[in-house]
Amino acid sequence: MYYKDEDAFDIVENYQSYFKIDALLMSKIDETKTPGILLNLPYKTELPLSYISIGQRVPEDIKTLTPEVLASYFLKG
Repeated sequence: MYYKDEDAFDIVENYQSYFKIDALLMSKIDETKTPGILLNLPYKTELPLSYISIGQRVPEDIKTLTPEVLASYFLKG
């Protein structure tokens, strides 16, 4: 596990102490070299990953996560 995973787990845990979290949105995933966080964080927190953001334009680059979107991200060259 990379330190970025631990940081993400800490962020979820800290925010859950203030309010209920129903789902996850991951941003800037196009800038990571370790996309495993897309699988690790939802698995470890038991929260669904519902949205991802790939790119700098918000809200245009926010995508509803579907199996096809996730597969295309992992399979792109």
